[in-house]
Amino acid sequence: MHSPTVAMNLRHIKALAALNETDLVTLAPFLEVLVIPAGASVIEYGDESEDMYFIVEGSAMMRRGELELGKIREGDHFGELALIAHRPRAATIVAEAKLVVAKLSRLRFDDLQAAHPAIAVKLMSGLIITLGRQLVDRTESLHLLLNQRSLPRQATITLTREDKTEIEVKTGSELAQVLPEKIGNSPVVAALVDRRVTSLDAQLFSDVHVEPLTAEHWEGERVLRHSLALLIVEAAHEFSPPLSLKLGFAVGGAQWMHIEGKVALTLQQVADKLTRRIRQLIAERADFRQEWWSIDEALSYFRKHRQSDAVQLLKGARSLTTPLVTCGKIYALYNGPLLPHAGLIGDFQIKTGPNSLILLSGEDSEVPRGFEPFAQLSEESGQWLHSFSLSSVGELNRACVDGRVSEVIRVAEGYHEKRLAQLADAIAARKNIRIVCVAGPSSSGKTTFIRRLSIQLRINGFIPEGISLDDYYRNREDTPLNAKGEKDYETLQSLNLELLAQHLDGLLAGKEVATAKYDFRTGICDSEGGRRIRLTPGKLLVLEGIHGLNPGLLEKVLPAENIFRIFIQPLLTLPIDLVSHINPSDLRLIRRIVRDRRQRGFATHDNIRRWSDVRAGEQQYIFPYVGQADAVFDTSLVYELAVLKVFADRYLLEVHGSHESYATAFRLRQMLDQFVAIAPDDVPSTSILREFIGKGSFES
Repeated sequence: MHSPTVAMNLRHIKALAALNETDLVTLAPFLEVLVIPAGASVIEYGDESEDMYFIVEGSAMMRRGELELGKIREGDHFGELALIAHRPRAATIVAEAKLVVAKLSRLRFDDLQAAHPAIAVKLMSGLIITLGRQLVDRTESLHLLLNQRSLPRQATITLTREDKTEIEVKTGSELAQVLPEKIGNSPVVAALVDRRVTSLDAQLFSDVHVEPLTAEHWEGERVLRHSLALLIVEAAHEFSPPLSLKLGFAVGGAQWMHIEGKVALTLQQVADKLTRRIRQLIAERADFRQEWWSIDEALSYFRKHRQSDAVQLLKGARSLTTPLVTCGKIYALYNGPLLPHAGLIGDFQIKTGPNSLILLSGEDSEVPRGFEPFAQLSEESGQWLHSFSLSSVGELNRACVDGRVSEVIRVAEGYHEKRLAQLADAIAARKNIRIVCVAGPSSSGKTTFIRRLSIQLRINGFIPEGISLDDYYRNREDTPLNAKGEKDYETLQSLNLELLAQHLDGLLAGKEVATAKYDFRTGICDSEGGRRIRLTPGKLLVLEGIHGLNPGLLEKVLPAENIFRIFIQPLLTLPIDLVSHINPSDLRLIRRIVRDRRQRGFATHDNIRRWSDVRAGEQQYIFPYVGQADAVFDTSLVYELAVLKVFADRYLLEVHGSHESYATAFRLRQMLDQFVAIAPDDVPSTSILREFIGKGSFES
């Protein structure tokens, strides 16, 4: 290869990151490019040669005897200790496929030092930094400690698969080597190792239970989305000047992406350019890597790159080191396993929204109706959080440490009250409203929301009368079945719409009506077993239930202009860093776990196990109708996870390691570990949070 070509291929070598283009062109003539065939050894364990190698293309396996110590790939290097310290080879390096390396011999290194000492110093500095990171890895990571042992404790290990069969593999084997690439048509994106989600490039050093994980499972979907997010941030950094992009809230399969600062390009141009680069990285199968950094080194990096969210969080770190992840030049905090490479990422789209971009992943090809109000609400909420220095998990922790907990709670609750008052005013401004419908996914806080909204409506001169759609379920024996042949309580047809219409017609005509009452224990609906209601002048009917936004619910009862529909859910959750965000679905699940465990004695593992069915029902019966809402209310409270942690930490520990729910329970515990706990004492009795932690004013 000519020097410019060699230099171009050296740009991705991590140890040469400090060298600019001119330096690389100068270095290139001192290197010898070698092509190693698959299966051939580049160096042998114990050999005393003093050459080092940079991997330009391909991958190789490090071995010591029968033990596979790990894989090295394009961008890595090996043999530096022989060059620097004249040490014998610590491992054999074998090419897995065609391997292209750039060799730097002892003789040519001496020539480089004599001719270009500044470049030699940069090279040595890069090697020392890399060695330092490896030393941290070996201190913190068990598998790297094992790599450095002179003798393996065992040459093979036993893996137990999902079907209870066992296989014996070499110690140090990567998960990707022992798992299928696909399950049906779904690519395997990660693994469950003893029920913990683990990256496919992780090595195995002990007997474990192993299962493949696809994106069909929400934990696999999370691995896929998190990897795509890191890829997007990397692609944005490659803009000139770099594009400052932060990922925000998600609704269904759509995720909001906020561009910070001014950009010369139009939003559509940004979306197109990002899409092209991301697809290129996917085609190149860009590697996702995890590295251990010292806390001081990580803080320095994040300060330099103005990642204040990560800085604030790391200030409270308990250890001296922290794992970071990257797929190029931009690093982020480790927040769970990633794909081994970008080639596993499926289809995605980036569309433009009002002053933002919208990421669509998976099968979603259209932005959900009603997404725009979410974006507007997110911007408004984000502004007041930023002004109050509460725009990340790290900043919330800092507020706790600084003794601002009571103030944070008061302001967050005050913001809710202000929004409720505005909502009541909006209803009052529409003089012809007869029915208010409130809908939202599970654990959104609908009960407390309606009670507090009712107070604000009374201030505006209305008298609310409430009806729960749950009381209008058909008798259990008449409930329609889903595709699995199971009773489907989520579909609109599970409600007795004829009875509901009859009662609403009577109420709207000014008649007194005995409402229905459903007994969940017996599965019987008493058509007149509920409260007797009459809508006298000044009264508003408030309907609550998951189908409140569905136009089919009231289309035969009342014109749309006489109905005010409200969608509620916890929407604005805090970012961890520029890539990771607390998922609103996780927040709702933790709310549900705490409420059901404290107030209903419901086992945590059962709640987690059923969560996928709950979410599937929401995706089918709630989110498609968000566009029908006249208003959106965010029920999240900036401080609530710090309070929920007090209860949830213990409840999540109750999930046994052998249970199918353990993977999610373990991840949720890791997420909560990032919060400084807040005692519930200062939470007002009228707070939506009280619906889940108890001792609320509205408890019946």
